[in-house]
Amino acid sequence: MPQLGTTTDPVFYRRWIIANGWAEAAGLGTTFVLGRALVPWLEHVTGTMAVLLGALAAVLLGTLLEGVLIGVAQEAVLRDRLATLRKGTWVLATATGAACAWILGMIPSTVLALRPHDSAASQVAEPGALVQYALAGALGLIAGPVLGFAQWTVLRRHLRAPPGGSGRARPRGRSGCR
Repeated sequence: MPQLGTTTDPVFYRRWIIANGWAEAAGLGTTFVLGRALVPWLEHVTGTMAVLLGALAAVLLGTLLEGVLIGVAQEAVLRDRLATLRKGTWVLATATGAACAWILGMIPSTVLALRPHDSAASQVAEPGALVQYALAGALGLIAGPVLGFAQWTVLRRHLRAPPGGSGRARPRGRSGCR
């Protein structure tokens, strides 16, 4: 029988990829649409409070929409594999990890927006596309492990080390999975 962590179960991986795909698309897509809807309001509010409210709105939307949706989708797939996974624990860990990742992701733009300007009319110049892509990649290298660590805190309680220490963990409480 296939075990969590092996590559011999294409059905599990297909379900996992589909769950992640729709949840990311729905979560990030909705976050983007709602964020764009808030922009006109935030443009009329100026100063430090507007910048902080905008960052807070992005973190909350990202946590609630992306983090929770991904957590729900992933938990639905994992619960078929991990009989001992309590309902909601994976969602909470995923949302917590997403919140931390969103906070880390919002720090650079928030700090840049809070910098003092020469005049009230001056705009903060955006970096070029290459710099933006490099920063996005760097952020992914940081945010991915942050989210993964939050999920690992749940997953580690449900997996046991294999005999001989081969590095492949197996679900606890059952000899195999569906």
